[in-house]
Amino acid sequence: MAALLVAALLLTTEDGTDVLGPLSLYEVLGVGFAFSGCLLALRSIVRIFQRSVV
Repeated sequence: MAALLVAALLLTTEDGTDVLGPLSLYEVLGVGFAFSGCLLALRSIVRIFQRSVV
Protein backbone atom coordinates (compact mmCIF):
# COMPACT_ATOMS: atom_id res chain seq x y z
CA MET A 1 0.00 0.00 0.00
CA ALA A 2 2.83 2.38 0.78
CA ALA A 3 4.44 1.73 -2.61
CA LEU A 4 1.24 2.79 -4.36
CA LEU A 5 1.05 5.96 -2.28
CA VAL A 6 4.66 6.82 -3.10
CA ALA A 7 3.96 6.09 -6.77
CA ALA A 8 1.02 8.50 -6.78
CA LEU A 9 3.12 11.20 -5.18
CA LEU A 10 6.00 10.72 -7.61
CA LEU A 11 3.77 10.67 -10.67
CA THR A 12 2.02 13.92 -9.71
CA THR A 13 5.24 15.82 -8.94
CA GLU A 14 6.08 18.45 -11.56
CA ASP A 15 9.83 18.67 -10.81
CA GLY A 16 12.56 16.25 -11.71
CA THR A 17 15.43 15.70 -14.07
CA ASP A 18 14.59 14.59 -17.62
CA VAL A 19 15.93 11.08 -18.13
CA LEU A 20 14.17 9.46 -21.06
CA GLY A 21 13.14 12.25 -23.38
CA PRO A 22 10.00 13.84 -21.95
CA LEU A 23 9.95 11.51 -18.91
CA SER A 24 11.45 12.75 -15.67
CA LEU A 25 13.26 10.63 -13.12
CA TYR A 26 10.33 10.93 -10.72
CA GLU A 27 7.91 9.61 -13.34
CA VAL A 28 10.13 6.62 -14.11
CA LEU A 29 10.48 5.84 -10.39
CA GLY A 30 6.73 6.35 -9.94
CA VAL A 31 5.91 3.79 -12.62
CA GLY A 32 8.33 1.34 -10.99
CA PHE A 33 6.75 1.82 -7.58
CA ALA A 34 3.25 1.47 -9.09
CA PHE A 35 4.19 -1.78 -10.80
CA SER A 36 5.78 -3.26 -7.67
CA GLY A 37 2.92 -2.05 -5.48
CA CYS A 38 0.35 -3.71 -7.73
CA LEU A 39 2.31 -6.95 -7.72
CA LEU A 40 2.56 -6.95 -3.93
CA ALA A 41 -1.15 -6.17 -3.57
CA LEU A 42 -2.09 -9.01 -5.94
CA ARG A 43 0.22 -11.35 -4.04
CA SER A 44 -1.57 -10.48 -0.80
CA ILE A 45 -4.97 -11.03 -2.36
CA VAL A 46 -3.92 -14.43 -3.72
CA ARG A 47 -2.62 -15.46 -0.30
CA ILE A 48 -5.86 -14.40 1.38
CA PHE A 49 -8.07 -16.39 -0.99
CA GLN A 50 -5.73 -19.34 -1.41
CA ARG A 51 -6.85 -22.51 0.30
CA SER A 52 -4.20 -24.07 2.44
CA VAL A 53 -3.87 -27.84 2.24
CA VAL A 54 -3.54 -29.24 5.74
